[in-house]
Amino acid sequence: MARRFRSRSSCRPASSQRRRWSARGAEVSMPATDRRAGGAVIVRGDWLVQSPRCVIPEGEVRFQDGRVTDAGREVARAFPGDPVLSFPGCVILPGLINAHTHLELTLLRGTGRGLPFARWLEKVAREVLGRDREFFEQSARMGVREQIRGGVTTLADHSAAGVSHTAIRDAGVSGVVYREVFCLDPEADHTPALDFLASELERMTQESGADVRIGLSCHAPYNACSPALDAVVSRFKGVPRSIHVAESPEESAFIRSGEGALAGQRRERGIAVQAHRMSPVEYLDNRSYWHPGSQAVHLTQASQGDLAVLAARGVCAAFCPVSNAVLGVGIPPVRAARDAGLLCGLGTDSAISSERQDLFEEMRMAVMGSRLRSAPVTEQEVFAMATSEGAASLGWRDRGMLEPGSRADAVALRLTGTVPGEGQPEDIISAIVWQGSACQVEAVWSAGRMIWNANGEDPQGWNG
Repeated sequence: MARRFRSRSSCRPASSQRRRWSARGAEVSMPATDRRAGGAVIVRGDWLVQSPRCVIPEGEVRFQDGRVTDAGREVARAFPGDPVLSFPGCVILPGLINAHTHLELTLLRGTGRGLPFARWLEKVAREVLGRDREFFEQSARMGVREQIRGGVTTLADHSAAGVSHTAIRDAGVSGVVYREVFCLDPEADHTPALDFLASELERMTQESGADVRIGLSCHAPYNACSPALDAVVSRFKGVPRSIHVAESPEESAFIRSGEGALAGQRRERGIAVQAHRMSPVEYLDNRSYWHPGSQAVHLTQASQGDLAVLAARGVCAAFCPVSNAVLGVGIPPVRAARDAGLLCGLGTDSAISSERQDLFEEMRMAVMGSRLRSAPVTEQEVFAMATSEGAASLGWRDRGMLEPGSRADAVALRLTGTVPGEGQPEDIISAIVWQGSACQVEAVWSAGRMIWNANGEDPQGWNG
């Protein structure tokens, strides 16, 4: 039997409490003394999603000192002095984990729309060159706000300008920022570029704070020649790494045979191109780039053998199905990667290729793409990739869930349709995946603090 989300009027505050309104449709019940009980707050929804396999009807979750202390039904009865925020018609779910973004490119949304992959890259590079630091800072700030308003509380960002880490820090969310380095020419001296990378990693680490980690990225195999990769591996041991890899047929042709559109562009610039006679994943493995916890982004062209290599090295995957579809480069092998044993996350990529920046849309596309591959994944699996598994892939085991002891990152999501079936956990998760969207987010908490609500209030002073 389908269950419709209850109307707002069906939720009544206790008679001993007074009511005021905050986020759109939310009822905030405060004790008569209006005390905050040590900063604690209880959030209530029609459903509480603690994890992909634990969903509680009429659930409540309590936050205090940045952590979840209690979750279940009737939590408020055990803490009568705590304020209660009720969100009728909403699901309370863990803060989403965006495993791959480019915040600094937000203001270039839609650049090169419709171009083939190699020409698209060329167009983006031309647009990026000549932009000043202020442009990228503004873009990163706008990008992180957009992520938060879509329910994201932790993200992994590729930074070409070295400024997105402060935008993430100042927004009050958490993340990993991979400082990109580009070393194209195998005949060039890359020492100055790597010296600069070392200084950037030190600066960004000092500026980031406790909730933002700093790593590096050699961007992509076609932008990382063998001598530079060897130097990076030797010089930056233990630094978290990410890289775009096996994203497109053009990349595969560039690495395997030294041919194709990307190779042609390099030769036009007088840059030598080498044929490595192996896949991009094997090429990076041959240079010892992979280490446990490294992140491989995209993988649309990865073979079973490639996935086995990544699994053996302890590499995690980040899939961006919307971006891949927009660029026409392939469908990510989500089922095969999971079966190979990789921890997997979902990312929105940049606003250049994925203009809506909606992680709910990525979940849907991951399911649909897997069905087109005749290797389906379930809604619970993709929801895990956008929450707890995505967090684990970035090295965090205390977020992407709403269980006692976890970081108090949460989202109130309004669903306007019905929940099919009998309201089992898989039914609620399916409704989130198929009905959810960034524009239905009612409120967002990071470390127990509300940082966004949908009625236009501005907890962080973003609007001036």
